[in-house]
Amino acid sequence: MRVVEVTKYGGPEVLRVTRTPEPVAGPGQVVIGVSVVDVMSIDAQLRAGWGRDWLPAEPPFVPGTGVAGLVVSVGDGVDTSWMGRRVAALLPGGGAYAERAVAGVETLVEVPDEVSSRQAAALLQVGPAALSLVGAAELKPGAKVLVTGAVGRWGWPSYGWRGRPAPT
Repeated sequence: MRVVEVTKYGGPEVLRVTRTPEPVAGPGQVVIGVSVVDVMSIDAQLRAGWGRDWLPAEPPFVPGTGVAGLVVSVGDGVDTSWMGRRVAALLPGGGAYAERAVAGVETLVEVPDEVSSRQAAALLQVGPAALSLVGAAELKPGAKVLVTGAVGRWGWPSYGWRGRPAPT
């Protein structure tokens, strides 16, 4: 199986396609044939070496924490009806930049036909973030909300853009 691996801390040039053994689902897990990975700005920051106090990933490692695709195998204790379903899942330990990924069944979300795999992968992280903001704002029915341009990290050059250190 092919994976994209961070070989050392740095820019995109430290990414390398390598081969690893096919993953096997353990108890309570599934293997997903990955069709889409959610590529987050924090992936680039971690690849550059930022955040080691919180997320101690030492190279070589396979980055990424969200995938969408088809369930290709299930482990012990997992309902076999998950087989062949189109799902999105979070991988808290990383490993998403791969052809196949192992996910806990508790992280699976079945993707409805009217939602593309790309949309599902994009919603894995930003969907819960948006819902938590709505909850924190304690919005009531009929409330008006202004949503400004969502530019992510590009709007915050002091947060480590192009290798500059992020604030501590």
